[in-house]
Amino acid sequence: MNLADALGFDHIASARLGTVFSELTRLGLKTGGVEVEAALETRDNRPGLALRFAYKEKTAAPPGAARFFNAFNAVEAYGAPTILSAFKHLPQYDLRPSPAFIEAQRAMLARPSREELLHDLRGKNEMLQGLSAKLAKYLSPQVYSSIFSGDKDVTLSTERKKLTVFFSDIVSFTQTTDDMQPEDLTWLLNTYLTEMSGIALAYGATVDKFIGDAMLMFFGDPQTLGVEQDARACLGMALAMQRRMAELETQWLAKGIQNPLRMRIGINTGYCNVGNFGSTERMDYTIIGGEVNLAARLEASADPGGILMSYETYALVQDMVAAEEREPLQVKGIRRSVRPFAVTSILGGDQDRGRYLKAERDGLNLVVDTAKMTGEARLGAIAELTRLVEELRLLP
Repeated sequence: MNLADALGFDHIASARLGTVFSELTRLGLKTGGVEVEAALETRDNRPGLALRFAYKEKTAAPPGAARFFNAFNAVEAYGAPTILSAFKHLPQYDLRPSPAFIEAQRAMLARPSREELLHDLRGKNEMLQGLSAKLAKYLSPQVYSSIFSGDKDVTLSTERKKLTVFFSDIVSFTQTTDDMQPEDLTWLLNTYLTEMSGIALAYGATVDKFIGDAMLMFFGDPQTLGVEQDARACLGMALAMQRRMAELETQWLAKGIQNPLRMRIGINTGYCNVGNFGSTERMDYTIIGGEVNLAARLEASADPGGILMSYETYALVQDMVAAEEREPLQVKGIRRSVRPFAVTSILGGDQDRGRYLKAERDGLNLVVDTAKMTGEARLGAIAELTRLVEELRLLP
């Protein structure tokens, strides 16, 4: 048997290197005047081929055979030299492995190392994390988490749930900002939406959408604390938003917005259809139904800077706020007459009651945060207010 037959190029032409090792072991590699025993060994956690030579009595070793096998012995699964490089030591045999065998060895040895694979994996993982973070900007955190955790399927499906719906907008926003430059208007709107959505997320709201300066949010899906707690969280959020609006008025006044922005809020609790609406190519996770329309109608009927809610909501939060019943509303899609209640004051259950002191007149917009004015700070505020009063008296 010659060396080419022993290596069995024909029937291992497309084999991987491990198969070649196994084949060499099975054949025993008897060639020329030399007997070779081949065995797989592992050194430093890397596989290699160990060879042992036994020369027949009175027979010289074929020229180049030892060099060939020594070179072959150096071959490792993920290292060099390759099997093909060993053949340069046996030019007299004119061994020509098949093209398929050569290509198989090159493909195997071109495989990336473990370190390269880990580096590539880390790179792809970082890319996916970056894409995930960008995608999260377009979804409410609760919806994003429920989708990526597998709790929600990305299919056209809805369910009926009792939710507390929040709707708000800025009174006369278009007229107030009509003379503003596009850059200033963009800054104002983004500041407003950023501030309000931050409060919404802190209270656990699902932010449905922004429609210009209007906001639609809801409580009760995909996460809920129960109908009553959802309603209380929604009202707490609305109160926090109105307080923050009072604080922002000073900043906006410094930006040249002479007319203070006033936010109207409508809140309603009732059964809605919630889920994925749209097409298989483009869908939107949102809510629809008459109860959603009612929240929008309550918002439109609310006082500037006020909160108007349905009786269904007020019944769940009446220990939090005092409210005044308004004239009944007739809303399209709802057969019953709607009893709206306007928030007039915060009851003792709210920890921020009495924190803010306000004064509003033509040309005057004053908000005092008493929680930030203790000791010397409060005395300093009194001194500043006294100075302003004296200057006001001296005006012609």
